[in-house]
Amino acid sequence: MGRTAKVGDDVPYVCESPIDTMYLGFETAKTLHEAMQRVTVNFTQRAKFSARIALRSPLGPAGDSVMIFRTGAGRLHVVGTGGLAEEVRTALRNGAFHGWTLHPIPAEPIHLHQLQPLLTTQQYRALERYGFTTVDELAGMPDRALLDVRHVGTKLLSALRNAIDQLQHDRASSTRPAKQPTDRGRQIEERLGVPAQLRYREFAQRLAASQLSAGALRVIADSLRAEALPPADPTVVHLLSDEADLLEYYLRTHAPAVDTAASTGDPT
Repeated sequence: MGRTAKVGDDVPYVCESPIDTMYLGFETAKTLHEAMQRVTVNFTQRAKFSARIALRSPLGPAGDSVMIFRTGAGRLHVVGTGGLAEEVRTALRNGAFHGWTLHPIPAEPIHLHQLQPLLTTQQYRALERYGFTTVDELAGMPDRALLDVRHVGTKLLSALRNAIDQLQHDRASSTRPAKQPTDRGRQIEERLGVPAQLRYREFAQRLAASQLSAGALRVIADSLRAEALPPADPTVVHLLSDEADLLEYYLRTHAPAVDTAASTGDPT
């Protein structure tokens, strides 16, 4: 990736681009600003998508490091939890690197562990090992950048994209506000009573959306409320005995079970 140099005390920063080249042909820098200049040159002039900057020699004791990914025109995504990563983020926010800004991350990001049930153990650990901590970090990165990460091949990439799509869909569904009933809907619910509301919820919603007059709606709602409830089946009650919520719902929509023996006069 350009000129190489021997790492010494006067060159505390080492850079590689793309990442996971085992620091073959790494570049060095005396300051973080110089290191970032080398990284951005590789992004713009050599069409690279990923880079790593590390403190101290990669051949010596492990130092602080940060991964940087190009996510779009003039946008950089910084991955890492150490001081060096935060220093790069702060510099990007302050406009220290001309033409480059920090890739936006939500104020309340989704933690990486939310993906764990949707990936294999090996796939999840591969992401965790590289310092990814949020789903948003992965969602905002182009495929080409992710493929620079060791052990991320097309199979894991496909599984990851599918898992992120599913997670985002599930979260959107769970946070979608419930549809509020209209005035007509509330009037119908009040006339139906609880058992009929539970039994005819969808039908009541359709009635409220219909062109029927208010008088017709009252007649229909009163008729539904007057319907005799079917008796609860003792077998169903027994099967639902360990599911309190389901049992309560069932009993509220059924009349008490008929004692067959008592109603037929059977002395046994």
